[in-house]
Amino acid sequence: MIRPTVETVELPPPRYTGAGSGRSADDCVVTVTANLRAQLSRMEAARRQTQHQLDMIDRQITRKMTAIIPLLGKRRSRVQRGRAPDPGAFLDRYRRNLAALTSERQPEIDALARKLARQDAAITVMQARLVENIDVRRDPPAGCSAIYQSELPR
Repeated sequence: MIRPTVETVELPPPRYTGAGSGRSADDCVVTVTANLRAQLSRMEAARRQTQHQLDMIDRQITRKMTAIIPLLGKRRSRVQRGRAPDPGAFLDRYRRNLAALTSERQPEIDALARKLARQDAAITVMQARLVENIDVRRDPPAGCSAIYQSELPR
C-alpha cells in the first residue's frame, strides 16, 4: 500500500494579546475557567448563607410557637364548665399567634426570598457560562491549540 506523503507544518499557538502578558490562548481559557469556577463557588456559598438565614428565621418562629403552646391550651371560658373544650378554638388561637409571629418577620423573609431568587438566577447564568467555556476548551475554535484531556473537569 502506498501512503501519500503529507507535510506537517506546526504553527505556534496564537498569542494572547491582552495586557502584554505573553500567554497563549489556552492559558487564557484555563485562567478564565478557573476564575469562573472560583466565582461560582463564592456565589454558591453566598446562596447557602442566605438559605441558612431563612432556615434560622423559620426555626426561631417554631421555637416561639413551641413556647406559646402551653399558654394557648389554658385559655378557657369559665362559662362552659362541665363541657369539653372546643378543639377548634385551640387551633384558631394557634393559627392567630403563628400569623402574628410570621407577620413580624415577613419583611425580612420576603427580602431574603427575593435575594435567594436573584442568587439562583445568577448561579444558573454562571453555570451556563462555565459550560460554554468548557465546551470551548473541548472543541477549541480554529487557530487555538487543544488542551490536555486530563485538565478537563469530570
